[in-house]
Order: sequence, then structure tokens, then C-alpha cells
Amino acid sequence: LPNFLSGIFFPRQYQSLIAAYSKEQEVDPALVLALIREESFFRTDVRSPANAFGLMQLLHGTAREIASGSDLKVKARDLYDPEINIRLGLQYLKMLLDKYDGRLYLALAAYNAGPHRVDQWLQDFPLADEEEFIEMIPFTETRTYVKSILRNYFFYRYYYDPGKP
Repeated sequence: LPNFLSGIFFPRQYQSLIAAYSKEQEVDPALVLALIREESFFRTDVRSPANAFGLMQLLHGTAREIASGSDLKVKARDLYDPEINIRLGLQYLKMLLDKYDGRLYLALAAYNAGPHRVDQWLQDFPLADEEEFIEMIPFTETRTYVKSILRNYFFYRYYYDPGKP
């Protein structure tokens, strides 16, 4: 894509918040951009049919659990605030990355379908490598979600961080 189109197809809003909280959580900002692009396409006012809110599409219950170790009391409407949403969303993503030993495809599947389902799938097909696992995800939405974010992650790194493969 020409550079002017890459900014349209792969926008980078909220860069300062993403950079700050990505650094704090030691998560690649390009991954966060890819996830936000898939979840909300950078719209802060999005609410899913499953009642996930904001940029990173957090469920209120998940956000409350993540915030429970801090002094932050989270109401559902607070998740429309980009700073709160990115902060808690990145904490949740980091928790999933740690849980699955940095295996991005498992963390992304858990972000979408829940860790309990990913844990079950790991039991159901324990010998599957990354590509096989993704193809064996029984939910079309989650399978497509993981593939889309991995693709978007590649393009964010390609267009905005040419030093990375």
C-alpha cells in the first residue's frame, strides 16, 4: 500500500496511551494496535452484543477483576474512556500472555473466547502446533479473530516498524 493508504487501513490513534501502557506491561505496541483495530477499529463508543465496551472491548466483569488489585473502581461507562480501557485491556492481555508463556495465538484466542475455553482446547488437541491449533479452534469467530490480529500485527510492524520482520 502507498503510505497514505496504510494510515487509513492501519490507523494509529491513542499512540501515547498505547506506548505508555505497552511499555509498562512489556507488550509490543504494534500488537495492541492490531488488537484495537480488530476489536473496535479505534471507536471508543463501541459496545458489543456480549456487553464488551470501548477500544479493547472489555467485559465489565473482566475489567473489575483486573482493577481489583488497584484503587480503581470501574463502572461499565468508565470503559468508554480510552485511558482506562487501554490500561485495563493491556493488563488483561499481559496476564493472558503470561498464562500461555508468550504464545500469542493462545493469548488472542483466550482474549476472544475466554481462557477456560482455550484451556479445554489445549486438552482436546495437546500436540497441535500453532497453525494446527488455530485451524482446530471450534468457533469460527475466534479462529477468524486470531488470524486477523496476527495479520494486522504483521502489517503494523511492516508499515510502522520496518526493522522488525
